[in-house]
Amino acid sequence: MKYGLDFGVLVEHEHVNSAKDVETVLSYFYEEIKCKVFGISRSLSFYQFFECRNPQFEKCNEFTVRTES
Repeated sequence: MKYGLDFGVLVEHEHVNSAKDVETVLSYFYEEIKCKVFGISRSLSFYQFFECRNPQFEKCNEFTVRTES
């Protein structure tokens, strides 16, 4: 409302990726992934938090080069 935008359009594009989609991308770029959930289980959670360690820099650099071309 503040900017005169149609809220319905914004909501349509919110949460376009599932938690599994996000985890798949993170596992490509990081060697260690830990997931914590707010809820009973992963499938019945409201939120999921991913802790990532040991980035795979060669994959990051490769991705950056491909996206800049």
